[in-house]
Amino acid sequence: TVRNLGDTNGDASTRARDGIQGGAFAGPRVLRCGPFVDGPGGLFGNSIVVENAEQATDAVDRIIADGFDCVKVYDELAPEALSAVVAAGNRADFPVVGHVPRRVDFGSAGLDDAQHLRGFPPPLPDGALPPPPPNWWRAFERMSAVQINERIGEALWQDMAMTPTLAAQSQLLVARDAEAFAARPELALLPPWLREGLWHPVAGISAIRRVPVDDRAWMDGAFAKMRSIVRRLHSAGVPVHTGTDSGAPGIVPGAALHEELRLLVASGLSPEAALEASMVTSASAMEVPGLGRIAPDAPADLVLFSEDPTRDLAHLDTIVAVVSQGRIYSRAMLDEQMARYQERYADPGPARIMPALARAAVRWLLHFAPEPDASPTSPRS
Repeated sequence: TVRNLGDTNGDASTRARDGIQGGAFAGPRVLRCGPFVDGPGGLFGNSIVVENAEQATDAVDRIIADGFDCVKVYDELAPEALSAVVAAGNRADFPVVGHVPRRVDFGSAGLDDAQHLRGFPPPLPDGALPPPPPNWWRAFERMSAVQINERIGEALWQDMAMTPTLAAQSQLLVARDAEAFAARPELALLPPWLREGLWHPVAGISAIRRVPVDDRAWMDGAFAKMRSIVRRLHSAGVPVHTGTDSGAPGIVPGAALHEELRLLVASGLSPEAALEASMVTSASAMEVPGLGRIAPDAPADLVLFSEDPTRDLAHLDTIVAVVSQGRIYSRAMLDEQMARYQERYADPGPARIMPALARAAVRWLLHFAPEPDASPTSPRS
């Protein structure tokens, strides 16, 4: 099962869901959040822009009526509007997930599931809004043990789950070395225009461009602090979900989930606890009856391994078969499909032309939308 929190073009997740359910192609169960709910000046075109409580309530009602599975809130939502979204979601017993907006205090966000640890650090000392990724990481360095405990307490009393997406955060560390980024074997699973064009750390849209080359050493300490916070959240009983922020530079669907599990173990969870976070805790939040259990009348969703991954996550590579919604896909079937993808992406014509076109498009966009000031306290442009 996948939950799509960011359908930027508006109908991709619906088309994927319908194609899979209709048997046109193989894939997981797809749950959809629909359009972003954001304030004025938001990032994505597929957004419902709300400025007050009435508009926020109407947005939730519309998303529910359109048959989506959750509400996704985003960065520019004002506190009053977010409160109305949460209240409308609570009345309908409908999940509200997403970013803690930049103007909202974490302790009053009220989300069912907060993404990327956004909003977890305290506000900047001068009251400025958080800077763009990844410079907002610097705020983690200032967090004391007392502040971390306060935030954990706020998550607990709000019944808020956390989806840290450590795999997406870690891509920014790898992107400091463009050659190492490009050499990652899982990138071969995706089209060259993504890995060599749009996502390239130097010529693409990676957020690492916002951090000066001679000012990147601090990022290792900030990421270590994030991992320690995830361990403490889990130990305190805050539900930790496994998300990957698919679509972000460097994130390869599927492979990124395995990386997220490995990073949870690196944060201090046992392999079994990391798998439980994905297969049980995350599944229980999807509001699909029986998902994440092996029992009569539960969804027929299983992964079969020849070696036990609860003992060692390296055994994630021993998949024998996948059962999704009652359909069985053997290892041979999965390998055959992957080979077809790789053959398609290896076509020498598009492999040469598309990355160059993607890089040209990025240069054009940056010409009209200059990169913001990289200083750690500058507001988002």
